[in-house]
Amino acid sequence: MFTLVGVSHHTAPLALRERVAIGEQQLPAALATLREQVGPSAIVSTCNRTELYASGAHDERELIRFLAERSGVDAALIERHAATRRDVEAVRHLYAVASGVESMVVGESEVLGQVRAAFSAAVTAGSDDALLSRLFHTAIRTARRARNETRVGAGALSVSTIAAQQARALCPDPRRATVLVIGAGEAGRLAAESLAERGVRTLLVTNRTHERAEALAAALGGEAVDFAQLPDTLSRVDVVIAASGAESALLSRGDVEAAVARREGEPLVGVERDGAAIDGRWR
Repeated sequence: MFTLVGVSHHTAPLALRERVAIGEQQLPAALATLREQVGPSAIVSTCNRTELYASGAHDERELIRFLAERSGVDAALIERHAATRRDVEAVRHLYAVASGVESMVVGESEVLGQVRAAFSAAVTAGSDDALLSRLFHTAIRTARRARNETRVGAGALSVSTIAAQQARALCPDPRRATVLVIGAGEAGRLAAESLAERGVRTLLVTNRTHERAEALAAALGGEAVDFAQLPDTLSRVDVVIAASGAESALLSRGDVEAAVARREGEPLVGVERDGAAIDGRWR
């Protein structure tokens, strides 16, 4: 038996999803607390969903209370936007999530790695059991079969490449554009690759760990920028794509306004991929 409680882009607004999201650094402690309060569990938390998978039959209010306590969001608000599934429905849902069917961009491939990472984190935290192990292993196998035996992934795009396309739409001639990608993880890599394929004039990459930015920039013929110079770099770029899982804003509204002022009327386009990296939107 399984109990699933979670919020996603299907059920909850972005502001709520951002508040209940559980970052990679928070995951071990969150899993330990969830196991203590509920029992063997796994957490799938991406930019568009946070879902708790608990082994056994549980009152969904237990899981909602866990999300409320760790996020500071009122439990009644979470309950209004949460979806609960049990047993076979929970299994089918995870299979659909892993296969990309439930994604914002249907058929995207990133989510399979995120589901695999979620189960790996549960194992590392000692929060798994035989039922969860079977659930996640069969979900991963099902997702592989779906991609190999159906057209669910045919021509599929990721949210990162959609962000790159949006930037291209707002800045039609990439050969004249200087683009900054914030974040050298999987999402940042996909966005940067998409931009490089479109022939941007200059591709800049920055990341908290400078070595990762250097590696990605070198692979794509770009330039790594020191993370500490991020606010100053804004004034010399045309497009910014934020693909960071940062829990707080990396760029303030003041940073953006100062950069725009130095550009003397030249537009600055911002596209955000993963949540709270930019304080405010601009165009």
